[in-house]
Amino acid sequence: MDGLLTTTTGLWLAVVASGLYHGVNPGMGWPLAVSAGLMGRGRRDVAAALVPLAGGHLLAMLVILLPFGLLTGLLDWTVRRGRS
Repeated sequence: MDGLLTTTTGLWLAVVASGLYHGVNPGMGWPLAVSAGLMGRGRRDVAAALVPLAGGHLLAMLVILLPFGLLTGLLDWTVRRGRS
């Protein structure tokens, strides 16, 4: 069970590291959204530009993390079932 825990922890750390890299890398598109908002007339334009960006990130996280989480749960369930 320790090997499975280590593998699972390593996989989740890789996902977190990828997310952190994506968040701090300016080449990922968020500066374009912010600059589009800043070209508007005020703070509302910046907030309006960030809403679709946040929604897109939420959708992208769900598309990636939901199957990953389900497969991790399935693997854990399969290992536990095999030991009983």
